[in-house]
Amino acid sequence: MDSEIAIRVAADILEDHFGPVVSKVAHVLLQRGPLRVNEILVFLQGSQGNQGQSQGEEFPQLRNAMLVMLQHRLLHCEAPDESYAQVYRVDMEEVLARLRFPQYLEHVLAAYGEKASELLLVTLKYGRVSKEQLLKEVAGKGPLRDLEELLEKLVKERILRPDHDARAEEARKKRRISEDSKEETASEVLYRYDRVNLNLCVYKNLLCRVVEEQVDEAAAQVMMALLGSVTPDSGDSIIESPMSIDAILRRYQGLFPQGGRDPAKIRERLRHSLEVLVHKEKFLRQITKAEDYTEWLGGTARCAP
Repeated sequence: MDSEIAIRVAADILEDHFGPVVSKVAHVLLQRGPLRVNEILVFLQGSQGNQGQSQGEEFPQLRNAMLVMLQHRLLHCEAPDESYAQVYRVDMEEVLARLRFPQYLEHVLAAYGEKASELLLVTLKYGRVSKEQLLKEVAGKGPLRDLEELLEKLVKERILRPDHDARAEEARKKRRISEDSKEETASEVLYRYDRVNLNLCVYKNLLCRVVEEQVDEAAAQVMMALLGSVTPDSGDSIIESPMSIDAILRRYQGLFPQGGRDPAKIRERLRHSLEVLVHKEKFLRQITKAEDYTEWLGGTARCAP
């Protein structure tokens, strides 16, 4: 169960973004835990300020609020078993992530450009959006083909990710697929932002800024190269893979081309930055696998909230 302070913060965020009804529904669910629809309605009617409203007046508001929350993945439904009515719970992580929306947009603007930032903005606006609607919203930003390619890139880079609507999935199961066309149409695919990867990108940027402030720019560049090995898996977990100095050097040279410079001096400077980050600043961990072979492991733990 979340703390009372966290519940109040979440309720305030949702009131700012969606209004008081969504905020009240979320507050009930966060305080009481997973509930069925009729239970949510009872607790809403018993809350302060709702004593004068009948169940008939309350239910449409509750329904609309829950639909909004489901659309934005703030609410999840679960069925303990087939004979039991569905219960609903609020995803606290999704609620708190809304505070980072400006940082997500800032990162995408810097890394992928204005058009990509517009695609993300539309996705954040709708929660889940079809490819057709997404491209329609940003149609004036460039040729359609370029926007489609950019969308594919954002999906590949896990800025956005497909999210198949449950109702569309069920419809696809029941629909007979013709022999000459088995491809899923674009309208059946919904896209949402990838919270896990965008959080990771924000943490990486923050960590590199901290390294630049506390050490120097060269160490921040080395840290950026090393953090390329910290990636999300297919789910919501983060994978940290140690890297040898040769692998770090290759990634470093790919990010920051050092044309005309002595490779030996570049390698020595990189090793020095790694030693500083390990022994002085404690940003990295050093793993010695053999007398002449060492790997380094970076992470975002120092910047994670």
